[in-house]
Amino acid sequence: VGGCKIPRGWQLVRRVKEDHNQALFGLAINLYDPRRQNLFATTGANRATVYELQNDGGIQVRQVYVDADKNESFFCCAWSVECGSGDSILAIAGQLGLIRILNCQHHRVTRTLVGHGNSINDVRFHPYKPALLLSASKDESIRLWNVNTCVCVALFTGDCGHRGEVLTVDFHLDGNRFVSAGMDNAIKVWSLDQCEAAIEKAETFDLNAPPSSSSSSSLGVKGKAKGNKAQSHASSSSASHKPADSKSVASQAAGGKGGVGEGEVSESSAPDHASLPAAGLQAAGKFRSSIVQMPMFSTARIHRNYVDCVRWCGDLLLTKSTHNKVAVWKPAPSKGAGQDAALVIGELLYSNSDIWFLRFNIDPAHSFMALGNKVGQIYLWDLTKGGGGRETLKLSHSQCTSTIRQTAISADSRTILAVTDDDQSGGGMPAAERSQTSSKDLALVSELHGEPQVLPDRLGAIAQTAASASTESGTSSERFTSSPVPIVGFPHTEMAAHALIDSVA
Repeated sequence: VGGCKIPRGWQLVRRVKEDHNQALFGLAINLYDPRRQNLFATTGANRATVYELQNDGGIQVRQVYVDADKNESFFCCAWSVECGSGDSILAIAGQLGLIRILNCQHHRVTRTLVGHGNSINDVRFHPYKPALLLSASKDESIRLWNVNTCVCVALFTGDCGHRGEVLTVDFHLDGNRFVSAGMDNAIKVWSLDQCEAAIEKAETFDLNAPPSSSSSSSLGVKGKAKGNKAQSHASSSSASHKPADSKSVASQAAGGKGGVGEGEVSESSAPDHASLPAAGLQAAGKFRSSIVQMPMFSTARIHRNYVDCVRWCGDLLLTKSTHNKVAVWKPAPSKGAGQDAALVIGELLYSNSDIWFLRFNIDPAHSFMALGNKVGQIYLWDLTKGGGGRETLKLSHSQCTSTIRQTAISADSRTILAVTDDDQSGGGMPAAERSQTSSKDLALVSELHGEPQVLPDRLGAIAQTAASASTESGTSSERFTSSPVPIVGFPHTEMAAHALIDSVA
């Protein structure tokens, strides 16, 4: 295509399967830390796995975190760096409404952020303030956290907030605003100016200072339980939360067994409040969170169903629902058209995506977008041409036929990762066909690796250009390969990693 910004010649170079037999919903490449942009993370069931993407298209497991509570099911993850040390950190969250902050250099959970009254669907770090983290929850609220001081800086909720589960959030690159969307079909743009004082106060918050008489914890939203994950999370049905075509993740997590036996991965943080890192609970009790009830802009005109993914592309918004199109638009309030009016620039059309919790991604240069569907295809659109219409490219492979839940694009825009449902978990296929597909998955991994090597985590389909497979070995980035990153808590980390792989193979 003349002038197309999308690389050509894509090929499937790796396909690996995690062992917990549940869908992967979270996927994120470490774009925040230029030294370690070869790391990416997946979340599914009660575990998060950190991988290294190698120059030849290979994948190495670098770290695995398994939550102590088998009822946990992580839906999302996001990368940042720790202020001061510069260590890469990973935020993970899901069914139980807790946010775990993992330090991937020291291989431990450093923070547990407590406050949401229900499960968490999305987390996003601020584009240039690495300590600020947004979380979107089923409790109809969005929270802004400072992960360094472990406080909830602000809550975005109230009369003009979302009236349904919040599914997705995204920061604008200017860092002054963000967008949210959810089950109420509404898309809202919020300003951080309204909580600027709280953001500044949180940066220097002293956990050991005596609490002021006016301080309040601000835990609990709209009369919901103040106790975070404790009471209703484990018992609440996830059927209403999960995509319509998926089984209950919570029930699978409670009953499913993967290739990692108990004791093979240490449980770094117990889920009960008594054993949570103290900073999370104490800071929440002393810091007075700002309450923001009025968004800059709100509309329900764009989509007629759940809005499960929103992304900024410059000042334009790309939003997706369940009717096989991504809308490209910008807010355009006016007295004549109304304060919720929007200017639709175009629509990106595709097929076989009439279910929700399918998330697209935009490359770091904002030149193209990647979105998967429920039959294993990945659509690519050139965003530099404007307008809308059918895809610029469509990637498909005979060995990738299940629902692609999320995509991610590397820093150089030459590698696309996608996480999917496992064919064994359903996908609308007969049992006999699912069995045959599973066998092909293992054979394909064996063929690509040269020997049987199945990485311990669900399907990760990786499409990469032929050119990137021969990338020069010398790069300006620091390769995270000096030694294998251990599984959390293991005393003999290298042996443990190999044992994990061998147990699945």
